[in-house]
Amino acid sequence: MEVEFISGWADHPLLVKAFAHRTRAALNKARTSVEDKVAVLFTAHSVPSRTVLPSSKPVEYHGMVLANGPDSYADIDIAFQQTAGRLGLTLVRAESLNDSPLLIDALEDLALHNGKPRYALVT
Repeated sequence: MEVEFISGWADHPLLVKAFAHRTRAALNKARTSVEDKVAVLFTAHSVPSRTVLPSSKPVEYHGMVLANGPDSYADIDIAFQQTAGRLGLTLVRAESLNDSPLLIDALEDLALHNGKPRYALVT
């Protein structure tokens, strides 16, 4: 059996859309009003360093949303929930992409088009 690895598909438009969809749902759940400011925390095993560098900009926290990849574990969720509770924050975790139709479409697109997405990311 021949195996072909596809690298660098983290910016595939359908994957981006899938994460945005799940994150938006969690944000809507975390907010009690449209004006609420909510901190979003993304976790991953490998992210560009610029995404995790400290910022000098002040941030006001009313709640927290954890958007995770499929590699999150229950013990991480428990630790985040305990920390949020000690800080007086409400933590809402975005659902994993495991059963996301958009994720499945992205994987199909990559498989059928040799790792080159046929879709363009529209912002």
